[in-house]
Order: sequence, then C-alpha cells, then structure tokens
Amino acid sequence: MPIYVFRIQVAPDAEPELKEIAAVDFVTAVQTLAAWCPGVHIIKLEGICTVPAAVA
Repeated sequence: MPIYVFRIQVAPDAEPELKEIAAVDFVTAVQTLAAWCPGVHIIKLEGICTVPAAVA
C-alpha cells in the first residue's frame, strides 16, 4: 500500500507540518487527511512511497 506524504497548513498563520497517510489510492488518502485534520487551509503532495509487496 502506498504512503502519501502531504505538507499541510491548518490556518494561514500556522506552521506547515508533514502528514503521512497509508491508503490504496490518492483520493482515499485525501479523504483520510480531511477526516484527521478538518479545516485544512493548504495541502501539498510532497511524495509517494511505494514498497514492493515482497519487502513489506
């Protein structure tokens, strides 16, 4: 399962922070992020980490 890394900013004057979300696809990752951090001001996708099933 891929891990999506987002940089989020909850309010215009708040410090940005990184959040890692493991999800089956991008849409599910964004929905999960929205549920964990309601009212997010800015979301930026920083990267996606995928690991082969044999390694995980």
